[in-house]
Formats: sequence, C-alpha cells, structure tokens
Amino acid sequence: MSFDLGALARAMAAHGPVVRVVVAEVQGSAPREVGASMLVWEDGQSGTIGGGTLEYQAAGVAREVLAAGETRRFVRAILGPDMGQCCGGAVGLLYERFEALPAVGERYARPVEKTAVPCPALPARLP
Repeated sequence: MSFDLGALARAMAAHGPVVRVVVAEVQGSAPREVGASMLVWEDGQSGTIGGGTLEYQAAGVAREVLAAGETRRFVRAILGPDMGQCCGGAVGLLYERFEALPAVGERYARPVEKTAVPCPALPARLP
C-alpha cells in the first residue's frame, strides 16, 4: 500500500497506536518496490511488504517499536537463504509509529509553498 491517510486513520481509530512499515530502499532483487508499506498494530496488520519471513519479521519489529514507545526505527534486511527468502537482494525498512491524527497532520499535512523561486543557471559544463 502507498501512503493512505484514510487507512491509517481507520486503523488508529479501531486499534490504537499503529506502526507503518515502509520499504525505504531496495538493493538488487526484492519482493516489493520502494514505497510499499503495511500497517501493524498490537494484534493485527494490513497491507504487505512482500510476505514470507521478511514480512513476519518486520511485523515483529513493528510490535517491538509499539511496545518500546519508539517513534521511528530503520532496519536493513538481507533477503537470502538465512532468512528463507530467495530474492537475494536487500531492503531497508522504515518503521514509523502513529498514535493520533495530529501526529499525522504534523508530519504529512504541511502546506506546499506557493511562491516561485528562481533556480540559478547551471554552467554549460559541470566541473
């Protein structure tokens, strides 16, 4: 799932604090693309970052983030035989904790600047 503010709001209303797990980087082959995400709460989850051991372990880490009261965590995972994943690449997962809609608004609902700012001219040839 891409960032879906409505799904996040519904999950928080139904389950309390939620951790959004986002595929933040991909190196080589991976089950999902950058931006794929899932929501995890104490006793459930929605969305997918690729299934299998990766998703199972990511949900466990998300629940650790919930229990510890952390706001963010970043974890890199190698998708090889030790994990039971055949992809062979690696992913970076960002864990973001959300407790209430004001936190969502503070992070994601900022106004976009409407003033045009001229860009400096680039040299014809970069050094």
